[in-house]
Amino acid sequence: HNPLDTVLFSVAGWGAFVDVGLFGAVVLYLFFVTLAGIAKVGIRILWLTLFKLRKRASPPQGLLLASIILVVSLLALTHVLMTLAPQYTSYGAQTYIDKATNGAISCSMSAPAGVCHMSQIAVFMNIISLHLPFFGTVFYWAQWGFLGTTLLSTFWAIIRCRRSNTEDHDSDSDEDEW
Repeated sequence: HNPLDTVLFSVAGWGAFVDVGLFGAVVLYLFFVTLAGIAKVGIRILWLTLFKLRKRASPPQGLLLASIILVVSLLALTHVLMTLAPQYTSYGAQTYIDKATNGAISCSMSAPAGVCHMSQIAVFMNIISLHLPFFGTVFYWAQWGFLGTTLLSTFWAIIRCRRSNTEDHDSDSDEDEW
């Protein structure tokens, strides 16, 4: 199980809509992080800056491209959610009563037919993966590429030493400056 899946299932028993609120917080966090990244970096194609986004000084074309990037990012977010919390994104906190053990079991693909209902996000992603296997494969490997890039960038940022501006100057010798 994924950690986010486990947390969402355990929170689901606390009360009504606590798990939905936590899931919504994760979605909002990912949305606002994307928005902050677009605002900080601007609109770029590879290394070429097309538009800088500034308060009250952004061109309309830049705002239009930023909104298109946000919409495409939200579309990609559906696949990210299926990766972060696949069980919860597919079935939520649904359970069914097993007739053999008379106990509540969380819904999954192995549940009897007609007992559990898959979410629309999961249906959409499964249709894409089954009917367009090329895109399913690309989405899968893009997630691993994103994870690898993120881990390498984090590792690089941790081990990289920043040079201080004061390292080049000796604080005791002021005569070099005159």
